[in-house]
Amino acid sequence: MLVKFYDPYINKISINSKDLNSIKKILYKNLKNFSAVVIVADHDNFDYKKIVKYSKIIFDTRNVLASHSSKKIITC
Repeated sequence: MLVKFYDPYINKISINSKDLNSIKKILYKNLKNFSAVVIVADHDNFDYKKIVKYSKIIFDTRNVLASHSSKKIITC
């Protein structure tokens, strides 16, 4: 399983003793290549319309997509 993350404020995280580096820039069109997108932070600099447009399924843990209507959004 391939896991990538992007956060403009966090450069690296560690999960189960494995370090993951943040990708340098989010390319919204590339989101279609991932099985899912998980939103765990509410940052104003994200284009949430593009995230909804290009993602297959979205797990929204921050309720940032409350104003969007799409069957692919799952609020957690």
